[in-house]
Amino acid sequence: MRELLLSGARADGWLPAHAAMHLLTFTDLPGTPQFALHVEVRDAWSPGGPVRGAWVRDWDALLADPDQYLTGTERRFLEIAASFAAGRAISLSEQVTSELGWAHAERVAEAVIIAANATGLLQVTGTTKLDELKALHESLSSGQARQP
Repeated sequence: MRELLLSGARADGWLPAHAAMHLLTFTDLPGTPQFALHVEVRDAWSPGGPVRGAWVRDWDALLADPDQYLTGTERRFLEIAASFAAGRAISLSEQVTSELGWAHAERVAEAVIIAANATGLLQVTGTTKLDELKALHESLSSGQARQP
């Protein structure tokens, strides 16, 4: 489903839709049966020829689906994606100021760069502090953290 969503966005050639899919494919939503009920899979024409892609049929219905069980981050990403893809008004400050980790913040920044057609000019890169944090997380997950 992730690849179909990205293929659909590329086929459309509309950068805000591509930004929306960049966010959605970073969540577990595309792998859920409930999400699939809101998606249309079809063949479309692109400059390179026909492609199979997927498109969200109705963003408002997807957001309002009571059977769609979302984490807080998934809800935020879905709201931001709907804003890009359907022009839905949101408060970006409410979506990004709480409980987003560095990887999620990075993904949102990348989506803005995609929508602004600036991927050839800008990129999101971490700092030395982020590299240190990643190394610490890796050592903790592998059980190699130093004991005091």
